Amino acid sequence: MTRTPWGTSRSVWSESNAPLTLALIIITSLVCLLSFFGAPQVANALSFSPPGDWRQPWRLLTYPLSTFEPLGMLFYGVMLWWVGGSLERSWGTRFYAGFFASMTVITALGMTLGSLLLHVPAAVGYYLPMSALFFAWCCINPEQEVRIWGIFPVLAKWLAVGEVLIIFFSNARPSPFMGIFALMGCGAAFAWVKNRAWADVNLYQTTPSRWDSNPAPRRPRLRIVPPKSSKPKDDRFTIRDLNPFEWFAKRRRRKQFEKLMRDD
Repeated sequence: MTRTPWGTSRSVWSESNAPLTLALIIITSLVCLLSFFGAPQVANALSFSPPGDWRQPWRLLTYPLSTFEPLGMLFYGVMLWWVGGSLERSWGTRFYAGFFASMTVITALGMTLGSLLLHVPAAVGYYLPMSALFFAWCCINPEQEVRIWGIFPVLAKWLAVGEVLIIFFSNARPSPFMGIFALMGCGAAFAWVKNRAWADVNLYQTTPSRWDSNPAPRRPRLRIVPPKSSKPKDDRFTIRDLNPFEWFAKRRRRKQFEKLMRDD
């Protein structure tokens, strides 16, 4: 049976396995086109500028959709598809949506706190949550080689360092502390990634798309991770190890044990 154009578009949407990322790119592109062709009030209604926009709390979640420049939107869309799509395919749409929303709100709250404490104006750029996503991706794949412009190879961990510097200096003009507040999203992403197995539960699992023609059996959303093997009691660090006499006693016991094993 011949596939219809609607069926083709539906296949592209579903087989990408990143429907939320694709939806974000489409909505942001439409907002950017409306702003470019004379309707900036749409993007203005979605943007967030602390502290005055507290009266409209939905802006805490919608400002990543407010873009005004087509060229910036082009790079933003490519990065969102590359990084956001990778995270969504790895974590699943629901968990990825929670992560993206959390980074969006935390970034906005951080910039608002800085604006209130330092009494300086602040504009929360739509790219800041995307920066948190990229930072998380770099933390997960620190040794991954990325070729800038397809030529210059750079490890992901150094790209994360460069991104931190760019965000800091881009927002530190009114006050250096504003650069620190702008990095709250990256800090939250780092904490999220490094502590992802809360209570020995692995939350990162790829789930099949609902549009798959032959979906694989759905695995449980939470998978118990075997706990790490603990060190022998004598090798564990305790507060008593700060005592030099206890340190020498432990070292002596270890040497006696090694000598006993050699003699045996």
